Amino acid sequence: MKKIFGDNLMKRLIILFLLGALIPLLVVSFISFHYSRNALREEVFNHLASVKKVKAQQILQFLEGRMSDARFLAESSNTREAVDLLENCLVKNSPDFKSKEYEAVYYKIDPFYRKHLDVHAYKDIYLISRESGLVMYTADRGKDLGTDLDSAPYRDSGLAILFKNILKKKKVDMADFTLYAPIGKPSAFIGAPVFDEGGEIVAVIALQIGTERINLIMKENTGMGKTGETYLVGQDLLMRSDSRFESGSTILKKRIDTKATRDLLIHKGDTRIIRNNNGEKVLSCYSHAELNETLGTDFEWGILSEITEAEAFAPVRGLAFQIFLFGILLALLACLAGYHSSRSIAMPLMEITNMLVTSIGQISETVIRLVNTSEETNGSVSEITTTVEEVKQTAHLSYEKAEQVAEKSGEVAQISEMGKKATDEVFAGMNRIKEEMESVAESIVRLSEQIQSIQEIINTVNDLSDQSNLLSVNASIEAARAGEYGKSFGIVAQEVKTLADQSTKATEQVRDILSEIQKATGEAVMSTERGNKAVEEGASLSAQAGESIQKLAESITESAQSATQIAASSKQQLVGTDQLAAAMEIIKEGFVQDMSSTKELETAVRGLEGHVSKLRKLAGISSKGLNKVRGES
Repeated sequence: MKKIFGDNLMKRLIILFLLGALIPLLVVSFISFHYSRNALREEVFNHLASVKKVKAQQILQFLEGRMSDARFLAESSNTREAVDLLENCLVKNSPDFKSKEYEAVYYKIDPFYRKHLDVHAYKDIYLISRESGLVMYTADRGKDLGTDLDSAPYRDSGLAILFKNILKKKKVDMADFTLYAPIGKPSAFIGAPVFDEGGEIVAVIALQIGTERINLIMKENTGMGKTGETYLVGQDLLMRSDSRFESGSTILKKRIDTKATRDLLIHKGDTRIIRNNNGEKVLSCYSHAELNETLGTDFEWGILSEITEAEAFAPVRGLAFQIFLFGILLALLACLAGYHSSRSIAMPLMEITNMLVTSIGQISETVIRLVNTSEETNGSVSEITTTVEEVKQTAHLSYEKAEQVAEKSGEVAQISEMGKKATDEVFAGMNRIKEEMESVAESIVRLSEQIQSIQEIINTVNDLSDQSNLLSVNASIEAARAGEYGKSFGIVAQEVKTLADQSTKATEQVRDILSEIQKATGEAVMSTERGNKAVEEGASLSAQAGESIQKLAESITESAQSATQIAASSKQQLVGTDQLAAAMEIIKEGFVQDMSSTKELETAVRGLEGHVSKLRKLAGISSKGLNKVRGES
């Protein structure tokens, strides 16, 4: 930065004037260019979107009109009559398209379709039999007349695809552009089903559409400049309209593989800057032509409006060039203004600098003598202060140690008191545990007595079970004697025997469980007795520990009182030492402040000399001139 501005004031002022003029200009220019470019890009995208929308509507209107015409022809009585005549002539008899009978039918029906062919500029009109797929009539009587669309070589043609779709959908439909072999050119087909009086399809009428009308719509380039164009692309990325920049036809020949066309295979569209097939940056606005949504077709076209970035942003580049020329002119004016202004400022500074150089030389000598005197005095005061500080530290250390001993003695006394309280609480807790253990022992004894009572009840139930079993045996014998009359009684006896057996088994299980409970209660009684003995021993030990802690607490309390007296004496000594140290510190601070002020004065003088030296450079005074001034002073 110093290399850029230099030491000369005049040079600095000129550069500052130049920067003061150019920086706002650059900022304003950048903001203007940025917003102008964004606004222009938005305007171009809006224009492209409008053009694309209008042309998409024109394409849809054109195709909707052709579909309406196909529907009208299919519903016409002339078409139904023509189908009947052709069916009678060809389908029922062996098809002969050179017979007099077919010629008569052809010339009878041809004027009606020829009129539509001329008015709407169709390439051809077809009548196709529903049953056989036979092309019964074409206005141009080309190679496809008399062919079967269900077999080779035309079963994969656009006309055959249209025929199959109409039979499936039973409504007006359209087939996409394909290369139609009989004429060797791209063709699209629109058709409609022909119904009989019973509502059954008897034939299909198809209209062959060329590329002329679609090209007429798409090549209209008003407002698109020299590089702008709007075109159609199919799902195979091949063009469905001719390019305005190509001499030959590009329909089904030129593949457009760009970011825009790949996006159209995924979603409906967008507006963005991309690279076209030639690698040029273009502003592209693209979307679906909505054939599927509007016309119900099985295919979709993408419609794209594009213009090169160079042409779209040409006005902004012109604006940038004008701003550049204006900036150069403004820079020249700023240089001239800076030169004249710097001269008017630098000349008075040269005179002031000469006066400052003389005054600073005299002040500098006085300050140097004052600094030397202050350093000698400060050395003596520092030695005295150091000695006092050492005495102060020794007294302070003694006081701290005494105070720590007193504090520790007090803490130990408190801890011994807490220990005594803890042993008392332990003793009381052991007595409570003893009482609870005695209560548990009494409960276990009562439980044992109740278990004995249950044992007696079980014996009684077992006796009843045995008697019931014996009773059931006697009842069974009596039932057997009774013969037929005792069968029901025998069943009851059997049930009683079964219940008696179950009672016997249950009482045995209960007896086993009670035996286990008795063993457990016996062990619990013995454990309770052992617990009581352990509790009594713990209570005795707690009492002995309490007496020992009491004696220790009394001894520690006496030591704490002695330590407190020592700390008080040390504190009085420390107060006197602090007062002496404070007095010496005040004296030392006074000398330090005086010396610091002297140093600051010396530094200020030297700094002033540096500033004067810089001022000399700014004002343009040479080193020889400064030495001359110092010699005179």
